[in-house]
Amino acid sequence: MKKSNWIFLASILLSAILLMNCNKKGCKEKHQTSTTYVIQDSLLIAISQEWQQQNYEIEVTRCEKSEDQISIKNLNDIGFEFDGTISGTTFSIPSQDIDDDNWKKVECTGTITGNNIVIDYTFLNWDGEPFWGRGSGTKK
Repeated sequence: MKKSNWIFLASILLSAILLMNCNKKGCKEKHQTSTTYVIQDSLLIAISQEWQQQNYEIEVTRCEKSEDQISIKNLNDIGFEFDGTISGTTFSIPSQDIDDDNWKKVECTGTITGNNIVIDYTFLNWDGEPFWGRGSGTKK
């Protein structure tokens, strides 16, 4: 086999190995730290102007190699994962589109201090109406 063919095959194999060892953010799982928090929050229902109480768990993942990266899974108990940044104890999830039956967009800010997390978030429904949520939780 020609040397150029070997180089081509080796580069394909190396690319496949690298892709298998990385998640969507480029952080290998062995370099991730995930923490589960038990959340109690309230979501303001725009139509009724009433606060709906909720209890659920979220998973917060950080990458040791990209310390400013954060992801939050299951915000508002809907199962999606949202990516953002963290600086010190303050994090921010910029406005992101959601492919959900009820929600179109989400954004979130908050703090993580010790075993505690505080979150403020906004969901937009498909009519563009905002639903505001606020909650806090502790490590599970």
